[in-house]
Amino acid sequence: MSRKIHLTNAARRDATVIMGFLKPELPPKMGVPGKPVSFRRYLASADENLHDSLVNKHGEDYA
Repeated sequence: MSRKIHLTNAARRDATVIMGFLKPELPPKMGVPGKPVSFRRYLASADENLHDSLVNKHGEDYA
């Protein structure tokens, strides 16, 4: 898709500008071809916020 813009000035000089759009490049594929990719998240916590400490403090259904 392209757009045309017509420009002119007081000295009666004019121009037509055409704007075109490029398709973005695809990002690189992650991992090794043919092998599954998995992502994991890790949570840093102090001892008082670990599951066993929270169960002792609030009971099994502390959520």
